[in-house]
Order: sequence, then C-alpha cells, then structure tokens
Amino acid sequence: MPAAPRIRAVRAADRAGVLDLWLDLIEYHRRLDPDYPGAPGIREVLLKEIERGLRSRSCCIGVAENGSEVVGFVFAEVERGAGLRRDEAGLGWIHELFVDPAFRRRGVANALLALVDEFFEQRCPARVSVRVESGNEEGLRFWLRRGFAERERTLSR
Repeated sequence: MPAAPRIRAVRAADRAGVLDLWLDLIEYHRRLDPDYPGAPGIREVLLKEIERGLRSRSCCIGVAENGSEVVGFVFAEVERGAGLRRDEAGLGWIHELFVDPAFRRRGVANALLALVDEFFEQRCPARVSVRVESGNEEGLRFWLRRGFAERERTLSR
C-alpha cells in the first residue's frame, strides 16, 4: 500500500489544488442532490475564500498531499460575533472537508480533522459545528463517529 498522504497547513502554491478539490466537492453534492445550488462565477468565489483562509488567523486550511498533488483539504474557521458577546469564545465551523475518492479509507479525513482539532484547541470555540447535506449518508456517518450530533435541521423550498 502506498504511503499515506502528508497532512500540513495550506500554502499559497496549493491554491489550484484546493480549488480543484472544492469544485469536485460541489459536483459530489450535485450528484447527491440535483437541486444543489450552483453559483455563477463559483471559481472566483472559491478563490477569494481560499485567499481569505490563507490570510486570516481565524481560518485554518489544511491539505493532504501525495507527492506534489493535493488530494484532500479541510477549511475551518472560528467566527466571533454573530450574536455572541465580545468576551465569548466564538463558534468553530468546519466549512468543508473533502478527500479525493482514490485516497479515501486511508485515514486522510481523520488526519485532516486532527489538524483542525489542534487549531480549535488553541482558540477554544464554545462549540464546533459542521453542516452535512441531507443526502450525504457517508458524510453523516463520518461526523457522527467523531462525536458530532445532530442539533438542528434546515428545510428548504
């Protein structure tokens, strides 16, 4: 079995690899739900998010690399404000976690999550949340096995 991908913080040179995986993630969601919203100019929007993640101390982008190829990524953030008092710890969000299907079931997602856990441990958010698309049973099982529990449901029309 090939060596496990290396997990590390994102670098500016990783932009294209993270963008490609993020676009793959969107297509994965579209296969699960044909009504999954698309957005005009999505590449530019995602590139701006990657740039924000590279610059902001409240964000963490981790990558899994196999040789020189990015094969997984996670994007997390501690949001302050949003109705919280200034002295409160904020809310942790895992916005995205995706591993190339060819590298799944090798512990890559767990290793990316460990990087994010360390990031959150240093910032002590009051709670850490992740949003899972309702048709993503595999994703739901992953998060439930890692101690997350359903807290709310969002319905759309």
